[in-house]
Amino acid sequence: MTTPTRGTSSRPVFADPSDAPSAIKVHIGALQVRIWKKVTPERQAVLRLLSGFDISPDQVQMLLEGATEVEMTAEDLLQNPYFASTCTYGIAEHVPFKTVDRALFPPPPTHVTWKPPVPDDVKLEGHLDRRRIEALLTDVLERQGRQGDTVVPEGETVALANDVPLAQPPTLTETIVTGLDLDHDGINEVAFVRLTHAWVHLGVFQGVAEVLAD
Repeated sequence: MTTPTRGTSSRPVFADPSDAPSAIKVHIGALQVRIWKKVTPERQAVLRLLSGFDISPDQVQMLLEGATEVEMTAEDLLQNPYFASTCTYGIAEHVPFKTVDRALFPPPPTHVTWKPPVPDDVKLEGHLDRRRIEALLTDVLERQGRQGDTVVPEGETVALANDVPLAQPPTLTETIVTGLDLDHDGINEVAFVRLTHAWVHLGVFQGVAEVLAD
């Protein structure tokens, strides 16, 4: 965990450690509070987001420094937290899709009520959030590519995505994928290129338009 947060609030205890759990409070002094207050609000939001990811200190540092396979900044994670996964394929510190997804869409609470420390900036749009489905399809295609499948029919891709064990399954259909512009035609239309960030969406292969075959 990078930035301790209260169980039911997204406000970090660094901002006011007075009512933090005793196990955490002993590690937070005036110096830590002073440093935290010097951090920009945007970077604070990134740290709150990363505090919910079950990742190593090396992975945290990699994301904060933007030392990823595909160019990104730490602040880009506020626009799309799944960049932590999709921008790190091919490097040792790759963050698995399910690690990000579990932080954003955790299992329903049972005995303990816990709210993920997801900043308001992220603006999740439910279990069919386009960024989530895009990253899920990316993960499926990446896995198939490693197995030698360079062309995957759309229906098979959807079926494989639904087979991924997730705490809150999206239960995809081809109609949903089309509605999110993540089908073959949608990919051709938008080219999945964000020129402003030199980011090729689902660009693990030579173009998803060729991967998601009709």
